[in-house]
Amino acid sequence: MHRLWILPLALALAACGGDTPNLSLTTTVPAGEQVSPGITVSGLGRVSGMPDVLRVTVGVSVTRDNVQAALDAANRAAEALLGALREQGVAPADIQTRDFSVQPELQFPEGAPPTISGYTVRNVVEAKLRDIGRVGDVLNAVVTAGGDAARVEGVAFALEDNAELLGQARDAAFAQARAKAEQYARLADRPLGALISVSEVTAPSPPPVPFDQARTESATAVPIAPGEQEVAVTVTAVWALG
Repeated sequence: MHRLWILPLALALAACGGDTPNLSLTTTVPAGEQVSPGITVSGLGRVSGMPDVLRVTVGVSVTRDNVQAALDAANRAAEALLGALREQGVAPADIQTRDFSVQPELQFPEGAPPTISGYTVRNVVEAKLRDIGRVGDVLNAVVTAGGDAARVEGVAFALEDNAELLGQARDAAFAQARAKAEQYARLADRPLGALISVSEVTAPSPPPVPFDQARTESATAVPIAPGEQEVAVTVTAVWALG
């Protein structure tokens, strides 16, 4: 375990007969280590662009009196839903099972132990829709195919091909950090030295947004507004002082 030493620096001119008041500076450093003067600053870069992918979490939920009946009905609805995804041009590699469960439905009669009234089977997948202009049509087709068992649990737009926007965000974040460092160097009346280190943090993708389960029976596409997706980069940089 490292010991910490307290290194005091005091100018006690008044004690020597001067008129200057006492000035004391105390610095805490790990034992055996040297303090390297420098400037640590952060910068934030934000760039927006049109999303190129919609991730939709969709599936079926069926409740029946017994497990086999629930499983059979859920399987039929899930096959219809998956078939609609494929017919709408969604690649098999872009469809992934997220949840499958079989749960008993319990009733709690007053003054009696709980009883099983039926079973619920859920089968949920996440699909990536890459044709943003057609996501409304795809959602409508998928939910209609799933029938009353269909469930849309959330949607989230994303930027998968975001390399160019990330580069722009890094440029902006680093420029902001360097501007701060140069300002502090001027305030300290010291030249800005060499860059010592840089670290980066990128903003995570947003979670899926809950989807209104109210379902339309018409062939009208579900209205979806993609908006813009923001790419954010935060950098922390350390410069030496000359």
